[in-house]
Order: sequence, then structure tokens, then C-alpha cells
Amino acid sequence: MGWSEDVAIDLVDDLSGEGITTLLIRTPAGLIMAMGSPRREGSRLTVDGAHIQGFGIGANSVGPANLRVLADLVMERLGYDELVIRGAIRTSGAVPGRRPGDLRFARRDRSADRP
Repeated sequence: MGWSEDVAIDLVDDLSGEGITTLLIRTPAGLIMAMGSPRREGSRLTVDGAHIQGFGIGANSVGPANLRVLADLVMERLGYDELVIRGAIRTSGAVPGRRPGDLRFARRDRSADRP
């Protein structure tokens, strides 16, 4: 897959503050901007009101497997065992006025993946 070595995650100071954190994520598929209100709950990181926007990324270019890689990288680099992303209420697109379901990720034991 190669994504884990080719992903850079940077804080965007100009778009962060007052409880909102904005990240620019550089991936092999293109740029992703992620924004939300993070809070620590022990070894869990919960991000409320998440908004995610891709730049130069085609429809379905990231996919569930690479989304999992991104979640694993965030947990590994920031030292969490669980990541919960709660999307914001949609203002347009699929079913406006509805909040998408939570995305939950738990850190996996990577020793099983190694030869």
C-alpha cells in the first residue's frame, strides 16, 4: 500500500483555535483538510463536528482501507489507542440536516502484519 510512509500531517494554525483544530493531510491520492473539535478521553481521541474536504482527490480515491491507514497513523503518531470521528450535521449533499454515523477505529497489533 505504501501510504503509511507517504503521508504527512500538519497543523494549520491559521484555521485552528477556540476548540477547533484543522489538519492538512498530504497523501499519495492528494490533499485532505480535516477540521473538528478534538477531546481526549483517556487513551481515546474523539473529534466532534468533523468536516473533511479533499483537494485533487477523485471520487472514491481514498477508500476504506486507506482511511484505516490514516486513522492508524493518527493514533500511532499522537499516542492514542482509539479514535472516534463524529461528523457535523450535513448542510448539503447526501441527506442535508442529518449527522453521519460515527467512525470508530481501535489501534491494531501490527506485529501480526510483519513477516
